[in-house]
Amino acid sequence: MLVDSLHAVPVARIELPNFISNKELKVLKSLERHYHKDKVNISKDIFIDNPRDNSAEHFLKLNKETQSGDLEKFKTKLYHEKTKVINEVETKIQNLTIEKRNLDIKIHGKVDDYLKLELESPFKLLKLKSKSKLKKSTKDILNQATLIKRFKNLETSEFHINKFETQNLTKKLFIPLKELDLIKKEIVFQLNGQKYIPAIELPKLKLNKFQPKKAKLSILISSKEDLNLLSKINDLDIFFKIPDNLEDKYEDYIKLFKENKNLIPWFPTIIIGKDYDLAVNFLHNINPSLIITNNTGIAYEAYKAKIPWIAGPYINVVNSYSLISLKENFNCKGSFISNELNRLEIKQIKNYKNLDLYYSIYHPILLMTTRMCLFHQVTGCEKNIMNNTCIKNCEKSSTITNLNGTKYFIEKTLGDNHRIFNSKNFLNLDIIEDLPNIFSNFLIDLTNIQTDTNSKIDKYSLIKLFQNSINSDIESINIIKKALSKTTNQQYKKGL
Repeated sequence: MLVDSLHAVPVARIELPNFISNKELKVLKSLERHYHKDKVNISKDIFIDNPRDNSAEHFLKLNKETQSGDLEKFKTKLYHEKTKVINEVETKIQNLTIEKRNLDIKIHGKVDDYLKLELESPFKLLKLKSKSKLKKSTKDILNQATLIKRFKNLETSEFHINKFETQNLTKKLFIPLKELDLIKKEIVFQLNGQKYIPAIELPKLKLNKFQPKKAKLSILISSKEDLNLLSKINDLDIFFKIPDNLEDKYEDYIKLFKENKNLIPWFPTIIIGKDYDLAVNFLHNINPSLIITNNTGIAYEAYKAKIPWIAGPYINVVNSYSLISLKENFNCKGSFISNELNRLEIKQIKNYKNLDLYYSIYHPILLMTTRMCLFHQVTGCEKNIMNNTCIKNCEKSSTITNLNGTKYFIEKTLGDNHRIFNSKNFLNLDIIEDLPNIFSNFLIDLTNIQTDTNSKIDKYSLIKLFQNSINSDIESINIIKKALSKTTNQQYKKGL
């Protein structure tokens, strides 16, 4: 018995066999009480052998026609409609087959003329030609063996090349092989009833020489307790992370940034609904001289308000065209380059009008941000469902380990969404020597995210060591590598 179908399928009254138990009857009666509000009568007549046969009675009740003979009329009408549908389906599928269709290919052409192809299948005739004309060659490049090799991919699960004729193709002809590949792609699309749209060829970018820049260190913090670093260290950009939800702390953060003009706001990735409206109001209220944003909506608002902005690392810029788009369309001041790239991939990026390029050399590796609760199945929670207070008030952390023994950290801070981090922090000091004079700013993330990476020195000393490191101080680099245990730069080694 499928209870969920009780509303969808009208119930025929069929007597149950005598062997039904009292326990089963009690269950049926309880279901009757449960569905009483929907006027579903559940008794010994809820079973039916063929629900479709009851559809005529169902439609009869809907139309409120109770005259004698109406039931038979409805049955006849219903069966005629079903027969019509069955016949239509049979007509549409009768030509379908799993057998391969024969494909005959004829190729012909001569010098100073186009390469022409005719493809004939049982249901279609295609005629195509090359974009450029054939040229005379000293070698017989366009012979039958070469062309069969080029077009053998047409021998798919749907087609079988039955004939391949090249008798009318003059010998010793030349055409770029790239054009043959384009013809083949167009054939595949047209044989499948689709229109071929060629790929857009991006223009080649001119190499802009990087002007030598002295890299500067910046730090990311999220705690007011770390603000004392402002007064202790000079020549340092301090980014302060804005939470995903500002509702309860809006005035506090307004006051914080107005009292500390040197703080640069760092906007998160996921800002939705009322949280986004608050973030926009916050941006216009403090009117900062510069922001870092991982949210393109905030980037657009900054562009409209003529507030200089930097594309954050989670926008994931990986090529020169992204830099051009961000600059020309939204007038960004600079951008972080993705940490997923290796040395050679970063080296290929061409700067655009000498934008400020940023790179994070030390940070927890964020794997996922989600509005879904990650703790309910891990550590448990007294709530059955999430509500608006969860994002604002919940503060938890935990770990999970997969079957391969890899550990991940789940972090939920006040006002933020749930996040999953790698067990090790990212540390890449090699890039300082590998790619000098490219980046104007190196970032270290000192937000209080718990991972397996431990620091044996305090934040102030760590900042000083990183400042010396970006100035190619080998001793400081070695001290950092020893002080920060369990780190990784596998992303930088592997690349995309």
